[in-house]
Amino acid sequence: MVIKQTLFWGCWFTSLATTALLFFWSLPLSPFKHPGINANEAVIIFFPVMGIRWLTLATTLALVVIIWGQRLNLATHWIVILTILVLTLHARFRS
Repeated sequence: MVIKQTLFWGCWFTSLATTALLFFWSLPLSPFKHPGINANEAVIIFFPVMGIRWLTLATTLALVVIIWGQRLNLATHWIVILTILVLTLHARFRS
């Protein structure tokens, strides 16, 4: 249980930090600052950070589903089905 909590909070803080990093990196761009710099091929640096953010959010969601499934005494196959459903929704709506 300690490993799950450590992983959960680590993922939570990582996703929060990457969200803040992406926000501060995008402030000088055009929609947020007028006149701002246009987004060009240099913003490719955003993609790995967005990938890390997506993975940490997906891991956090999966851990929450697993912990709540165990807390509700669900069978293992229901926990797996719920985890797949939540991760599918997460991939579909790309938080």
